[in-house]
Amino acid sequence: MNSVSKKQFSNGVKWKTINLVLSKGLSFIASIIIARLIEPEHYGYMAIWSVILSFCDVIVIGGLDTVLVQKEKLQDEEWKTGFTFSLYKAIVISLIIIGIAPYIAEFYNIPELNLLIKISCIDLIAQPFIFTGVAKCSRKLDFKKIFFSDFVATCFGAIVSLICIYGKKNVLVLILNNMVHQAIYGLLLIILQRDKIGIGIKKSSLKSIYFDGVKAMSNGVLDLFTSSINNLYMGKKWTPIEVGYNNRAQSLVQILGVETYNVISNILLPTFSSYQSQKDKLKGITRIMVSLSTYIMFPLMFGTAVCAKNIILFLFTEKWIQAVPFLQIACIYYAFNPLRQLCMNLNYSYGGYKNNNIIEIIRFILTVTVIVVFQVFDFKSFNILVLCGAITTVIIAIIYIYSVVKIINYSLLEIIEDIIPNLIMTVITLLPLYYISYRFGYGIVVTFAQVLLAVVIYIFLSFISKNKIFVYLIISFEEIIKKKWTK
Repeated sequence: MNSVSKKQFSNGVKWKTINLVLSKGLSFIASIIIARLIEPEHYGYMAIWSVILSFCDVIVIGGLDTVLVQKEKLQDEEWKTGFTFSLYKAIVISLIIIGIAPYIAEFYNIPELNLLIKISCIDLIAQPFIFTGVAKCSRKLDFKKIFFSDFVATCFGAIVSLICIYGKKNVLVLILNNMVHQAIYGLLLIILQRDKIGIGIKKSSLKSIYFDGVKAMSNGVLDLFTSSINNLYMGKKWTPIEVGYNNRAQSLVQILGVETYNVISNILLPTFSSYQSQKDKLKGITRIMVSLSTYIMFPLMFGTAVCAKNIILFLFTEKWIQAVPFLQIACIYYAFNPLRQLCMNLNYSYGGYKNNNIIEIIRFILTVTVIVVFQVFDFKSFNILVLCGAITTVIIAIIYIYSVVKIINYSLLEIIEDIIPNLIMTVITLLPLYYISYRFGYGIVVTFAQVLLAVVIYIFLSFISKNKIFVYLIISFEEIIKKKWTK
């Protein structure tokens, strides 16, 4: 794989940003409309079937989504083998899921889950098309095709959702929105590829990608199992309505936080992999990414937490007011989770699957310990359980940062220089926001005033402190303007 140039990286960021604004923006608007029209319990159902689906997706993909991006050289036979092998697994697992769906519904005492879980198998069949198409585009940093496929799929998913709501089929709204999107997304990704992928399995090709795939999958399984075990436990111990509040809050923060960060993160693995033999350049890229993620995510997430009540009331109405504390806790989780993902990708680029697995085992142990304590002592506080998950993420993010210290000689002082200034600026920026809420209460006008004031203060602090990310962004913007004028 050739080194990723600044032009390629910038072009990738451009199309990821367009995808964020248009595709994810449309998805966000559709989710607001849907949340206003259906009940929280439907999101509780989603929290269960989506966890089951995620486990099956990891098995179907088998870590090949990472291998097909990270591996330096790939033959056509390896692409064909990876796609076909995953498709076979998807068909077999779908048949198994359809068979056990009634028993899962009975276990949770939710009859609706039977049909929902069966429908979710559409996603399993779509996954080989999706991860293969995304991997091909990612290796070339060709995110234009990803944007087009995602945007068209999002439009169709939203239309189907609205048809379901109009037809009073509210139980099917969320599942069909997701499944229609995945089916069309995967189909378009494959159709738009110039070099088509055939069907067939070659043993030598399977061996060349399967071993690394299993190692990547083991990390993915640990990551997913740890992330999902809370949802499974919640679904059994608390009502679908309570779980629905948490799920809606998580979904909102994912759109605000995760999708914003994904503009950069989806370019990380191919970028890191292309520089894996150049440690000095890799260290520089890593430091920029750590600074950039905290510069963006800290004010975005903690600012959202401060304005959580106003956001919930404005977007989802009074019936979702109990989701406020879950939204605030989710902001803590997603403020630090990008650091974990960044370091995980860096370890992947060096084939450091073992480091990632060890850290994910620690995360799993911490999560299970919390659940056992709640179960043994019969604690009833749903909020505290979710908060413990957020605190665990902060601890794991710190451990992940330490794991890359030896790889690129990333010193503790450099880590502090890259993170602490952004945290201090965020705290200073948010103090006036707390005062405004205390002095003037809640309301949409107050919220807009808080956002505007926060942006002004944060930019001012960035300017007077000569924050390196702020300076970097200004210089990059000036270069773009100069190029436009010189053409």
